[in-house]
Amino acid sequence: MAEDGGIDPNLAAGQRFQEKFELYVTGLTFTILGLSVQTAHFGLSAEIDAIEFLGWVALFASGLAGLYRASWRPNIYRAHATKMDYEARAEEVKRAALEGAAEIHSLKDGKAHPVDEVRRNVEVWITSLESVVSGLEGKASRAYQLQRAFFLLGLFALLVARGHIPLTRLINAVFRAFFYLTGS
Repeated sequence: MAEDGGIDPNLAAGQRFQEKFELYVTGLTFTILGLSVQTAHFGLSAEIDAIEFLGWVALFASGLAGLYRASWRPNIYRAHATKMDYEARAEEVKRAALEGAAEIHSLKDGKAHPVDEVRRNVEVWITSLESVVSGLEGKASRAYQLQRAFFLLGLFALLVARGHIPLTRLINAVFRAFFYLTGS
């Protein structure tokens, strides 16, 4: 947090960059998937066809994990904002207690409540919100791990499926050149 109580501009810039990157990777995943489906050539061998299909499934799963993560992002921000509101309330209650106030008037129900009771209630809410935030961030983290793993698996599978023929030809050409040069 910045000294004025706002968000540090470096943190905000990093957060915006991270969000753009997440959307870019999700878009890139679906783009690669679409291009690989459009340019597929089946029938060379059952194994290579299966590897290509595995790549498609992995890329599709990666894209879905990215969309799942993106769908939870607003909930994480809302939970953080609510937690920050309660933390600000906790500071107000603390300040009121230090100034000697015995009760705090609630605008919600129009009644006065003891400072200690309000402080305990606010602390319970903060603890509860920390648990909610932690759970949401855990879901987002697991979705990111799945997205990344499936993305890499999909790329690798497509690389193997699409690159096996050129790689085989290259290796054969290198061996032929080697045997030609050595006279073997």
